[in-house]
Amino acid sequence: IREVVLAPDKRWVAATDSKRVKVWEVAGHKVLAEWAGEIDGLAVSPDGTTLALGERKQVRTIDTKTWK
Repeated sequence: IREVVLAPDKRWVAATDSKRVKVWEVAGHKVLAEWAGEIDGLAVSPDGTTLALGERKQVRTIDTKTWK
């Protein structure tokens, strides 16, 4: 694992090994979402509504309500 971020409300956690990102529900250990790619970094917004994935020279933002 290269990087881990915990949601501000502690309901989910995201981790990357630089080749993929997985998001798990903390309480139930259920996988909520997964993406593949060359991931350089992760960040979560202070209110927990957005997960940012650093991919090469761009940032992809994910809505944490829909995981899209």
